[in-house]
Amino acid sequence: MEKGEYDKAIDKFKEQKTKDKAIFNYYKIQNKIDEANKAILQPIYDEGISLYDKGEYEKALEKFTELKGKDTKSLFDTSSQIDKTNKAILQSIYDEGISLYDKGEYEKALEKFKELEKKDTKSWFDTSSQIDKANKAIDGMRIKAKSFKVGDVLRFGTYNDETIEWLVLDKKDSKALVISKDVLFQK
Repeated sequence: MEKGEYDKAIDKFKEQKTKDKAIFNYYKIQNKIDEANKAILQPIYDEGISLYDKGEYEKALEKFTELKGKDTKSLFDTSSQIDKTNKAILQSIYDEGISLYDKGEYEKALEKFKELEKKDTKSWFDTSSQIDKANKAIDGMRIKAKSFKVGDVLRFGTYNDETIEWLVLDKKDSKALVISKDVLFQK
């Protein structure tokens, strides 16, 4: 090995050593930045989780969406939290629709299922069959309404887990004016 090549090799070694040190320092600084970002973003994530656990899904979704915009390093699994929260929101709409249907409040149930249909972009729920079911119940009520007479007693809906009885006061075409036979109140 000639003397000039030996000096070149030493220079290359020193140059590489400097680059390695710079790379090491870069990653060390980047880790500190990531730790600082995580410390800043952690409260947003924790608040989103807390809101989710309380069933406040809309507010939780806002937190996770805010976090997603700031979490450029993917320090948190915000995408799956957003999906999970969206599904919980849809589930609560679905459950409310089913509850309304079970209480005989078919038109309100239909509104919930239509709302769900608009929001359920991933088709997690079978809204079309629920909408059909609610429409059939509404149609059935309309058909029955044609045969009502003033003074008839209708039974539909529930209050305190008991069927509500309604007295027909007036009838016009397929619509009836009714009043509950018993006083209903909410505490």
